[in-house]
Amino acid sequence: MIGHELYTARPLPWGTMFWAVMAGIFLVGGAAASNPHVALASVLPACCSIALLLGWRRPFRARLTQDGVELLHARGFIPYDDIHEVLAADGRRADAEESNSFPIRLIHARGFLTIPANLNMPSDEVRAFFQSYAIPAAELRDVNPALRDYLRRQDATFGPDKVWAYHPRMQWVRPRPGRIGRILSSATLVAGGIWAACGAAAPPPQTWLAAGITAMIMGAVMLLIFVLIGLSRGGPGLRDWKRASLIISPLGIALAQGDLRGELRWEELRDVKYRPRAPTFALTPADVKAGIVLSAEGARIIILDIYHRPLQEIHERIRDYWE
Repeated sequence: MIGHELYTARPLPWGTMFWAVMAGIFLVGGAAASNPHVALASVLPACCSIALLLGWRRPFRARLTQDGVELLHARGFIPYDDIHEVLAADGRRADAEESNSFPIRLIHARGFLTIPANLNMPSDEVRAFFQSYAIPAAELRDVNPALRDYLRRQDATFGPDKVWAYHPRMQWVRPRPGRIGRILSSATLVAGGIWAACGAAAPPPQTWLAAGITAMIMGAVMLLIFVLIGLSRGGPGLRDWKRASLIISPLGIALAQGDLRGELRWEELRDVKYRPRAPTFALTPADVKAGIVLSAEGARIIILDIYHRPLQEIHERIRDYWE
């Protein structure tokens, strides 16, 4: 498989089609009304449609090189020597006679990577390829100093095989946020330039000149904002996140995460909710992140998606002990 690319199918370009339809509506409306201003308004949706088409890409794309996996969709690299474990993300066994399209999870030295289903190659062949490189490694149990005594006591009571210790992952394999915003902001900037040029060439009143300058300013400001959002990629936005630790034992959990420090016994836990994706709207800053929400008497704790094992696995460990 060396030299091959793994990729998923491109999704339908709904955004491109939407803006193309809007541009067509303005063009047809302007032609029907013999109004050039209505037709000229189609420039913005047309630019948005073209920009989204040019920026249309696959959700996952990777190249299998001689030394490792080059992640083309997220600008990352995972050496084969760093791969410790290869799992089917949906929990199926290697000999399961099911559909040959399933997500694959690579556990490596700096975190994990989830390869989605619906690849251009059979999933079992891809899994077998990575398994040939996987070298099991002992779990790192160096936790935040505030939790070391708790870990020592739990290991002594239950044994290390029943106590799970999690540390932050060091590699964040995900596309830079704000990509669509940068695309649409650039389209607004270009549309503003076209409007300003048309307005400057037209006789007074030069309405489209003012509209074009306004659009260019708005597009430039929004582009700068989304560029800064993209540059902020690399961590979870949590203070001192590299020292975060989570311990799950038959007795309960202990957590050191940002300013949060504490222990929670299972009988104190009232509810557990798994939130694999960040909501689009929330009332508090903590609620805009993916995580596991633990509800206890008078308290609400969010385990963030920053650890070296997948959030889904951590959630399953908690449910197994709590229930």
